Amino acid sequence: MTTAMADNHYAPATYSAQRSNSVRLIWRRSMGHHALYAFKGSRYSKHLGIDYGSNSLTNRVKWITNAHELLYDKQTGKELLYYHVNSANGKRGGWIWHGYFRAKPVLGETHAQWVAEEKAQAKREAALSPANTTIAKMNWAPIQKLDSNLNTDNQKLLELFPAATFDYRLQNAVEQDQILAKDTRNGDISQANWQTYFQTLVPVQQSRFVDHILVKNPDSQTSMDQALAAAGLNATARNQYKGWEIGASIVTPTEDIEGEAPGSVMIYLVKE
Repeated sequence: MTTAMADNHYAPATYSAQRSNSVRLIWRRSMGHHALYAFKGSRYSKHLGIDYGSNSLTNRVKWITNAHELLYDKQTGKELLYYHVNSANGKRGGWIWHGYFRAKPVLGETHAQWVAEEKAQAKREAALSPANTTIAKMNWAPIQKLDSNLNTDNQKLLELFPAATFDYRLQNAVEQDQILAKDTRNGDISQANWQTYFQTLVPVQQSRFVDHILVKNPDSQTSMDQALAAAGLNATARNQYKGWEIGASIVTPTEDIEGEAPGSVMIYLVKE
């Protein structure tokens, strides 16, 4: 079983003691060989210490399984099943959460084609969300037809920031990066680093990244309001974000996202 300690062709590997210490090994065993592909999440060393990079960058790599491990997430109480894989050419390896695997490449698309489609989708959504449209005046129905991830629970969460401006770029980013919330809670990504990240999406004067919030009833806007208020974001505080762009996501009860409990909230706020 070979695990590459670096994958510099795609991205530098990063180590996090906090992420590694956030899980406990229940068991690790060998398994049969299966050819699979992964498109989301990251590839890690055993016990999640080293992050070799996003699977979206290796979405055309054929992975062959040879082991699996079950980890216990100390924060959420969830059990996480990971497969150990090596690339068919033997040059790469690592552990990937089982829920990110598929039996074949999505429509056979390359990473470049995937990026192009993401940009095209963003343009289509932009046409349906005119610039400077506040959340209070948004017409959600046309956007929801294009983006199934903008579900009613996400809409309810966004509506709690009525003076903010909906931004399709931030919404796409927060929906895709919800899977990274476990890492950010463990301190891998600082508030200062998000300023740099947001700069890649929109011109940034100020930014705020909101995490560490768990809503008791993810389907209830009242429950969302209470959780935000308990975190220092009551209605008065939220209204101070007039003129800021927003993207917001909440894990619904039916979603299965690595290490994330239903009700986990992630919000991006940016002032251009």
